[in-house]
Amino acid sequence: MGILCLGNLLHFAPNLRDFMITNGVVQKLISIIQAKSTCTLMLSHVTWVLRKLCISSPTSRPDNVDEIAQALNVLLYNPEDKILEDALMAVRNLAHENETIPMLLDLGVVPRIIYLLEHPNVLVQNAALQALINIASGSEEQIQELLNNNLLPHLSALMSNSDPDIRCHVLRILQNVADGNTFQRQAIMNAGLLHKILECLKGDAIPLKSAAALTISTLAINKDKNLLYYLMRQGVIPELCNLLLSQETDIIYNVLDMLSTMLDVDPSFLAEVSGIIEWSGALNNIRMLQSNEHEEIAVVARKIISSYFPDKPDIATKF
Repeated sequence: MGILCLGNLLHFAPNLRDFMITNGVVQKLISIIQAKSTCTLMLSHVTWVLRKLCISSPTSRPDNVDEIAQALNVLLYNPEDKILEDALMAVRNLAHENETIPMLLDLGVVPRIIYLLEHPNVLVQNAALQALINIASGSEEQIQELLNNNLLPHLSALMSNSDPDIRCHVLRILQNVADGNTFQRQAIMNAGLLHKILECLKGDAIPLKSAAALTISTLAINKDKNLLYYLMRQGVIPELCNLLLSQETDIIYNVLDMLSTMLDVDPSFLAEVSGIIEWSGALNNIRMLQSNEHEEIAVVARKIISSYFPDKPDIATKF
């Protein structure tokens, strides 16, 4: 009952987290995990509380975070689904702070987390993906550690999952990997994931379309002409134009930036790209975005209009 009370206090009064850490709660929880006599139900409650204690705080984090990580590494091999889910979410919370990612990698949690992507329980899969999203937000070396453990084949399989949340999480991981270096972006291509990303972009679910657009724009960050030409041939431009009506600032900015890149990268692309943008009815939307309250959006929109459509009249939108 005492463990459950701690969890409920953290749930309803998260401001008590630092007080609990200061008074040695973490060490007591770890000792319960390490005790061989601890029953499964107690272990489940302890893991749940540990998950909440690992949520990042602007004021402090547990001093014994390495001990927490070691305890979580043990819990990741527990057969109980709920314990696995909470342990994975605790890892996710720890990995929210970039300085803890190297420690998690050194403990060897990555192979186990990737293995759990194949778990039959969707909640465990979901938690494993969320942990990997944060780990993949680290340095190029840390991203490479994920790739070295065969992350991409597992993600490729999950891109066929019927659960849109699973696919959204996969796309977020891929976006983080694509934000690494040229070789890591190429690894995504070599794994055959691009056409699956494009399928999400062409689907009906807005969250999936948005996540796919962000991933594609990150993949194209080097402005590789062959990739951009391939994307054009796959009908990406109208799909991107549809997302200009999004309410999310980062989506709009990335779409505009991608369109600007396609217009700018090669003179031989210009007539085709500008023609598709006009045909899709996006020109009016780009004109309106010139006065967007977010300056970075307005700047890109003004550049597109002044450089490529200076004399074009407004036309009726096809959206």
